[in-house]
Amino acid sequence: MSKDNEGISFGMGILLGVAAGIAAGIMLAPESGEKTREKVKETLENIKSTLPEDVDYAKKAGLESLEKLKISVEGQIQKVNDYIKANKLASAKKKEDEESGFEL
Repeated sequence: MSKDNEGISFGMGILLGVAAGIAAGIMLAPESGEKTREKVKETLENIKSTLPEDVDYAKKAGLESLEKLKISVEGQIQKVNDYIKANKLASAKKKEDEESGFEL
């Protein structure tokens, strides 16, 4: 399973756990069966209506974070490459100077 799928599965598990906790809390409340069933129905409808929005938001936030990380890593790679290139040029210049008899 990829890291993306693991993150989505983890997020869905949390959301379902919260929903189950809410449902259990309502079921254990000291009210009549009819009121309890009505509350469960309302809660599940509320969760059902907001869940797609929550999942979409989490997915979008995750993708944005990954994009920022990608840009950051690419920037660091570019810095390392620039450093290596500068050192190679400095070494070549030093070697050239040594071969021509000019030393600093």
